[in-house]
Parts: sequence; structure tokens; C-alpha cells
Amino acid sequence: MEAYQGHAEGLHSRCACGGQYQFVTIVLTLPDAHLPRAVVRNVPAEICDCCGETLFSMPITVRLMQVLHGNAQPDDVLITPVYDLNHNTSIG
Repeated sequence: MEAYQGHAEGLHSRCACGGQYQFVTIVLTLPDAHLPRAVVRNVPAEICDCCGETLFSMPITVRLMQVLHGNAQPDDVLITPVYDLNHNTSIG
């Protein structure tokens, strides 16, 4: 993945809440064009240390859209358990 260039892309160092953005690499779970959900690892982002607002540079946003709406094969496939609190009576 390309190097992250948050400030060069016009992102801010201060959030509107007064917090400070921190450069991090995150894992996203997003809707996918072909499946109900997709997990995207190693996504460069800026996250506010106070409110948690997350910002992505324009090149990263474009890459995310290409990955989720393109025909590329996933790097990995996960099986995810789903729990329904309306049906699960073992919860105390």
C-alpha cells in the first residue's frame, strides 16, 4: 500500500472537538459490493484522540472504493459468528 500522506492531502491536525489527530493503521469492516461485509486491513487513517472521529486521505479513499467495488480476489476469507440477543437465552 502506498505511504500515508495525511497532512499533504489536506487533513487536519486538530479535530473540531479540540482533540488531536493521531496517525494510525486500522482495520475497517465495511459493506461490500459483492458481499454483506468486507474487512480491510492496514488502512492508514487519522483518528481523533478525544472523540474518535476518523479521517482518510483522498488516495486512501479511492483505494478503498477500488478494492470494495472491483473484481480483486480477497487476501483472506473469515468465518464470522453472529449472535442474536433476541434468540440467545444463555445470556445471564
